[in-house]
Amino acid sequence: EDRLVAFHWQDLLEAFRNKTVTQMETRNSKNGQTFQKFGIWAKPFRSPSPLQTSSSPAEVRIGPPVEDEGMARCSFPVDGVGVDENGTLRLQMGDTSVEYVLRRKGELSLGELLEGMKKLGGIEITPAARDYLVQRCQPPSVEAVRTWLQELMADADGMVDSFAEFYPEARERFTCWDQYRNRRHQNEGSRIDYVMVDRAFFQAHASPGGGLASSGRLQPNSAAAALDAATFGGISQPAPFNGGMPELEEDEYFAQFRADKEGPSTGIVYTPQQLSDHVAVSLLLRQVPAASATANSQQRSQTQRCQPHLKSKRITDFFGRKDLPPLKRQAVAV
Repeated sequence: EDRLVAFHWQDLLEAFRNKTVTQMETRNSKNGQTFQKFGIWAKPFRSPSPLQTSSSPAEVRIGPPVEDEGMARCSFPVDGVGVDENGTLRLQMGDTSVEYVLRRKGELSLGELLEGMKKLGGIEITPAARDYLVQRCQPPSVEAVRTWLQELMADADGMVDSFAEFYPEARERFTCWDQYRNRRHQNEGSRIDYVMVDRAFFQAHASPGGGLASSGRLQPNSAAAALDAATFGGISQPAPFNGGMPELEEDEYFAQFRADKEGPSTGIVYTPQQLSDHVAVSLLLRQVPAASATANSQQRSQTQRCQPHLKSKRITDFFGRKDLPPLKRQAVAV
């Protein structure tokens, strides 16, 4: 399969490069509500069936419909993406240098590769072949972001990615998935949520606690255990493609509270898909000294600068009496 992918790689890039964008209407099958969105279309480069001999196959839709035309045209980029120092997004970089490289020319995400090969080439990439490609390819995070994170962890503070520190061998433990395409149920996602602490504090107080969420029959570091945790052992079911999320049942809702049975832990708190396309991350700390109630003014001002959200109104303020001042919250110095 990897040879077949390599053989058709340039065909796939050319198909993405020549994509078209058209306006389309989507409909919620449950309530009939319609939405105006933009679809991305591309021509197949290989017939999915040997019986199909048309020299000009019809375009097929790739990716989900999006609300913004500009976003649709920026989808499936193959000629590089970068950002100038002033924040200007650059597509089709070629040899042009930019301050921050988001994607180099000729790069694709694994999701784009899988979808493109299947829809445009009729090539189904097996899980084993997918794992092989993951091992052989560049890390999936954006180069500029990866560089920034590495510098943060190597600076004077010596910041620690608490999850990676405790579970360096864990496979496919993600915190975000594309719910439009039910990617959580194949566990194709990204780990983009972190608890970062300085190394001295981590070594003094951090604990793995109950460890990674997994069924007793599965090795916690395995990809199978990660999929099992993301779907609550099969309790969570994919959303139908004709619109609407399945009802949140009681057993699925309470499955997120594993700490009640296994105790608190450092890791990932798997919440139901009906609540968000993200799940939470946690860090268990032990024997942390209580903050002094007589923190000096300098500590308090530094803390307040790190808590700008305290200046915002609460959501309840928008529904309360107009003659009452909004509730105020006090910053706690640490």
